[in-house]
Amino acid sequence: ILGTARGQVLAHTLGRAIKAWGYATTASFSVAPTTVGEGLIGAVSDAGEVLFLTPGGSLPGRGRTFAPPAGIVGGDSLLYVASRDQSLYAFRSDGAIAWRLRTNAPFAHAPMLVNGALLVTVPGTGLSSIDPATGAIRWSAKDVSGDVVGQRDGRLLVWNGSALMLLDPARGDIIQQ
Repeated sequence: ILGTARGQVLAHTLGRAIKAWGYATTASFSVAPTTVGEGLIGAVSDAGEVLFLTPGGSLPGRGRTFAPPAGIVGGDSLLYVASRDQSLYAFRSDGAIAWRLRTNAPFAHAPMLVNGALLVTVPGTGLSSIDPATGAIRWSAKDVSGDVVGQRDGRLLVWNGSALMLLDPARGDIIQQ
């Protein structure tokens, strides 16, 4: 299942080079769809259309942001969207907004879920650990920005485009640059 430049979420049948189904939208997709919980696909178009699709291609929910996504990640029951409209969203599978965190600038980095924390660089605040259920910021590392790319030995790996940093996941302290 993928989002296309022609504005379609498209599914192919595995083992065959044929289209299983497609769902047309009004804009292209620059960010890949993701799984949400067990059994749903979340996708966000460059026009901000938020779609929840089943593996069979039906649409149980849809929502909207006001700009393209910088990145998305799916959780157990929510889709998290870091949007260029200066907001981080949590969408329920029916398309309703569970919570929204507004910022002073557009998001430029994708969110990541690691051990029950939503991690994303919040503009003007730095890399932040956010409660995925409520949107409350648990901690912020003001001097750190970039994408959380993984975890090693219990420490967060953050890539800023030129350097890799190790952070303490409990407080956001820089352990090594």
